[in-house]
Amino acid sequence: MAQQQGFEIGTGGLAGTQLTPGSLDQVTLNHVIEHLHDPVAALRRLRGWLRPGGRIWLQTPNIEGAGAQHYAAGWCGLEPPRHLVMFGPRSLRLGLERAGFERAELMAPQLDAQFYIGQSEAIRAGREPYGLGRAERRAARRAARAWDRAALSDPQHAESITMLAYRPA
Repeated sequence: MAQQQGFEIGTGGLAGTQLTPGSLDQVTLNHVIEHLHDPVAALRRLRGWLRPGGRIWLQTPNIEGAGAQHYAAGWCGLEPPRHLVMFGPRSLRLGLERAGFERAELMAPQLDAQFYIGQSEAIRAGREPYGLGRAERRAARRAARAWDRAALSDPQHAESITMLAYRPA
């Protein structure tokens, strides 16, 4: 869709991608960083592709969120073996700083507790987390209302972290 609107779109892994340094205004990592073997090295590479003042937007499951605390090893955000590195707000900010970003700020949370609760309850019960029935989805929706309200008050404990950071100008 973006290509049809005239945007240049690149796909593929970071290692094989060749971009001109300083050529991008923004990079978006939507539930990607937790899959990377060396996230700080990847962030450094991405920073190099950003123009001075360019920004990176990231979202990832929050290991310090309410669900991770409540469900522990049964929390669906762990997703072993696909998720390699888990972050909380402090560790994600530190990773961004080590990669050379500045002004990392925690954004308003995505209200996604229903997904995490539904899947984690299924894991806890030994059921397939991707095959929730109507009653299970409804129960997760009810429980998620309180978790999402709490996340709005305290994004540090939301189910997902959404963070924005900038390449120094």
